[in-house]
Amino acid sequence: MSARKNLMARMVVFCALAGRGWAIVPLELDFPMIGGSLGQTIQLNIRGVGDSQISTPRCQATLSFRDILNAPVGTSSSVDLGPAQGAFLILSFNRLVSHAGERFELRPVVKPVNRELNFACQISVEVYEPISGRTTASALPPNPGFGDPNLDLPPVSGALGQTMRLGVVRTIGDPDLLSPCVADLIFHNSKGAVLGQKRVFLQPGQADALDLNMNTQVSRVGERALITPSLRPIETGSTHGCVVSAQVFDQTTGWTTTYIDDPEE
Repeated sequence: MSARKNLMARMVVFCALAGRGWAIVPLELDFPMIGGSLGQTIQLNIRGVGDSQISTPRCQATLSFRDILNAPVGTSSSVDLGPAQGAFLILSFNRLVSHAGERFELRPVVKPVNRELNFACQISVEVYEPISGRTTASALPPNPGFGDPNLDLPPVSGALGQTMRLGVVRTIGDPDLLSPCVADLIFHNSKGAVLGQKRVFLQPGQADALDLNMNTQVSRVGERALITPSLRPIETGSTHGCVVSAQVFDQTTGWTTTYIDDPEE
């Protein structure tokens, strides 16, 4: 079973849907309730998945938040995204509570625009502290199944003074299948632009990583950038045995604040 870790916060508030193929579109994508308090902000992320070089359904959906009575909270946002493009909807808990310790429970909602089309979207939720811009809690999807044929992890945010690290290891599972892991490690921004790329050739038991200094993406305290870590095969089958993970860590202390891994592993 995949590790679902958060080394900074005690609560787990990140949800995503990420798979290896398209699926029938549900009426709405159901999330568990997520709570927050004074001084926190919730961010609902979405990105288009697929290969821009071939015909791929667009990611078309409406993002919103609802309370425990299913009443809308805050504004909503409609998106129409191509592969690797991203967007988000944020809501400050300062609008919902008035003093420290008071909590408000929300349910993030993603509603596909057209149920007749494949749902080519990947989604996630973060709760962060807006002064520093740093995510305080994250986890992987409880129910993978809608997502990307490529090894794309759910989008994750970083802030000033942090580094994002995309790691890959060629596992030693089946001694009869010892082909190397040959792939490109890639970081994309919310517009789909490549921010960093590295090719790896790993024999069983070997590992490597690609780092992205978030100081190159943001310029002031509290500013955040949404990044998608990806592992792309060089050819069919070249990522057999590859296991990926992404970490966001503090450059001064070295402490990991966010950890996500491949929900399919």
